[in-house]
Amino acid sequence: MKGIIKILIISLVIAILLVPLLTVPSMAAKPVKKNVPVISVQSVQASIAGSPEQRFDLVAGGGSLNGAMDVGDVYITSDGTNIHVKFQITDYRFYLATTQVKVSMESLAGTSSAPGQFPYKYPHGYVKEYEYVIPIPAGANNGDTIYIAAHADAVIPGAEEYIAGNVLPSRAELSVWRSSDPYYPVYLLAGIHEWVGSGSVLDGTYNPPLYYGAWCIDADSLINTYPARYWANVYSSYDVANVDPLVEYYENMDLVNWIINQPSFVNTDATDSSGSSLGKYTYGDVQVAIWMLLDDQLPADLRSVPGYSIDRANRIVELAQAGEGFVPVAGQKLAVVLDPYDPEGQPCIIWLTLPKGQDETAWGAEATWDPVTGKCTSLNYPFNAGKTGNWATFMEYTL
Repeated sequence: MKGIIKILIISLVIAILLVPLLTVPSMAAKPVKKNVPVISVQSVQASIAGSPEQRFDLVAGGGSLNGAMDVGDVYITSDGTNIHVKFQITDYRFYLATTQVKVSMESLAGTSSAPGQFPYKYPHGYVKEYEYVIPIPAGANNGDTIYIAAHADAVIPGAEEYIAGNVLPSRAELSVWRSSDPYYPVYLLAGIHEWVGSGSVLDGTYNPPLYYGAWCIDADSLINTYPARYWANVYSSYDVANVDPLVEYYENMDLVNWIINQPSFVNTDATDSSGSSLGKYTYGDVQVAIWMLLDDQLPADLRSVPGYSIDRANRIVELAQAGEGFVPVAGQKLAVVLDPYDPEGQPCIIWLTLPKGQDETAWGAEATWDPVTGKCTSLNYPFNAGKTGNWATFMEYTL
C-alpha cells in the first residue's frame, strides 16, 4: 500500500510540473481567405460580449470627391474575443490585389497612414473578398471605441491577366446553337448558362443564357446542339499546358487569334493571291480555316458547315501567316477555350474583348453619396485632415 501511495504522489508531482510546459502561448492573428475555415486565434484580451456588424464603404480613387468610387464594402464585427474585418468587392470590374489593416484603441488621426506599415496585411493575387480575424486589444471593454484602418489595392485586371488565365472562370455550363446561314454573325453560338470559379466579369448564372460567337477546334469530335448542355473547363487559348493536348497544331493558335481579330472576312469579297475573285467569305470558310490550322484533317462530312469553299478557307490560312506571334491587347479579342468534361464533347473557342487594366488605392470609410448623381460628398475620419494629396481614412467601431 505504501508503494502505491508513493507512485501516486510522484505521478501527481510530475503532472504539476508539466502543466506550464503544455500551456499554449497566445498567437498573433492571421488573415483568413474566402472559403477557408477560420482558425481560432487566442487573444490576450478576456472575452467580452460580441458586438453587431457594421458596414462601411470601400472607396477607391478618393483623392478628390468627384473621382471617388464605391467599389465594395468593409464589414466589421466582434465575437467577444476577436474583431473580424471583411473586405468585399461589389463592383464586378475590380478585384482585391492586396489588403492591409490596423487596429488601435487610440484615434488614428495624425498617425502614419502608410499601409505598408500596418501590422496585418496579405497579398492575394485576385480575390473578391477577404477576412481578417484580429484579437481585440488588451484592456478593451464593451462600449469602447476601436479605430480601424482598412486599405486595399483594388484593381481591374488588364489584358495580360486574361491571356494568362488568371481571372478566367474555372468552368462553364454551355449549350450550342448552329447557324445554317453562311452570313449569319456567327457560325456557332455558345450559350453560357453559368460561369463558375473566379468572381470575374464572366461569373454568374444566366436565364436565358449569355451568347458568344463560337468555333469548333477539333474536327475529330462532335457536339450536340441545344437542349444538350455541357460542363466545360475554361482556358485561355495561350495556356499551352491545357490547350496543347486538345489540338494537333497548337503552334498555330496565335494565327487563330489573329483571324478572329480581323473584321474584314465574312461577307466581304475574297480574292486569291493574283487578284482573281473567289466570291464572298462566309463563316463556314473561317471555320474550315481554323480546322486546317489546328487539326491534322478535316471532318469527313462538311455538309453541316454552311457555304464553305476550300479555296477561300485556304486563302484565309495564307493571309493568317501575317499573324505569326500575334498576342491581343486591350480592346482586341482573346480566344477562350471551352473543353467539355464529356470525352465525346467537342472543344470550342469563344472570343472575349480584353479590358484595359486599372489600379486604385481604396480605403474603408464612412462616406456619404449624392442620391441623384452618385458622387461622393464626404469622407469622414481622415488620417490627416487638410493634408494635400492624403485622403486616407479610418473607421470607428464600438465594441
